Amino acid sequence: LAICTLGVAAKQLSGLVQQVRAGAEANGISRLTALLGLEDAIASRRRDYSEAGIAVTALGDDAPEVESKAADLRYGEAKQMYLNALDRLCWCILNGKLDEGELRSEYREVIRLAVEDHESDFGTGTKHRSVKKVYLRWADT
Repeated sequence: LAICTLGVAAKQLSGLVQQVRAGAEANGISRLTALLGLEDAIASRRRDYSEAGIAVTALGDDAPEVESKAADLRYGEAKQMYLNALDRLCWCILNGKLDEGELRSEYREVIRLAVEDHESDFGTGTKHRSVKKVYLRWADT
């Protein structure tokens, strides 16, 4: 009876191990899917931001005021959308949702440029606190 019970317990333990492995694999796939979605959003918003900047520059100084204001508004909105996408990525890093070690080498320069190119957006009371925290954390490493 003891040997039979031991055999059943071993089979159940084997089943649990397989379930844990499958859960870990599903978790890894879920994290990868989330990361790919964030990367796509960042790239898309960066492209929109660049296009809006090009449109502002293309207008020149002699553009009608209405067109100039509209282009400036699009540019400001595109910049905020880009910084918001970076902030979501950084929030995920800070809260352990994505692996910081894996992302540091890929995003360190992106984060540095975002903060240094837009210093006025990262002062006291910034809406993009997660970007600023990651920037400061990665600046010394």
